[in-house]
Amino acid sequence: MSKHLLFPKIILAISIAVISFLAGGIAVSTSNAAATLASRLAGRILLQTQSKGEAWYVDPVSLGRYYLGKPTNCLNVMKSRGLGISNADLAQIKVATNLYHDQTYGFEITVPAFYSKVTKNPTSLATGDLNLEYAYNNINYLNIVVAKETFANYQLADQAGGFIFRFDSATHKWTHENGDTSEFIPKKMAGTLDAYLYHSGDVHCSWDIILVPNYKSNKFVQIENTTCKEQKGTGYVKPVYQLNSAELLSTFRFSE
Repeated sequence: MSKHLLFPKIILAISIAVISFLAGGIAVSTSNAAATLASRLAGRILLQTQSKGEAWYVDPVSLGRYYLGKPTNCLNVMKSRGLGISNADLAQIKVATNLYHDQTYGFEITVPAFYSKVTKNPTSLATGDLNLEYAYNNINYLNIVVAKETFANYQLADQAGGFIFRFDSATHKWTHENGDTSEFIPKKMAGTLDAYLYHSGDVHCSWDIILVPNYKSNKFVQIENTTCKEQKGTGYVKPVYQLNSAELLSTFRFSE
């Protein structure tokens, strides 16, 4: 065989081998990533929000997902994937309360069953849509976030006066950025937990922000309880949660 014909065949063989190796590596990488995601979400019920809001159960044993769209689907999953347990063993597992748990920053918010609606995003109860620019339809929501900034860089804007509040972690006191005073400055809340309440609002909405400093992470946990009046109403609507700030704070604790 001519050397001129052999050389291109060698190049072709090497190219095919390299492509096969890379494709195999990508497939393994993708497979590993999928397995890792399934392991992380094992035992959870997932809501496919980008599609039709369908629900899926991730089985901890097979790491496969099972459709929960209809009662028959749920029953089949319970029958096929459920584990039997005796009454004595079941009694050793406490009944869970409604809980918001942040594993990264180590805090929990337990909400009594009657006030079970805890969300991370605003919810409009009347229309299903939220647009603060033109509609205020019985909007009440609880927003729980961890501040991105550390204590030294954290700024709390005084919505009423336009000033900036800062927190001194050494003295545990709030001060105005320019030394002025304001009735809206965050106030220390009663109780053993170090927490501060900031209350403000505008012509449409009223909000309480509970600021709980986490001295381990050097950041604030913010619990924002917002109530907005109806577009054509004359007063603020009744909060969905019906919990005042002190009651809401009593549901909060840092994990051990």
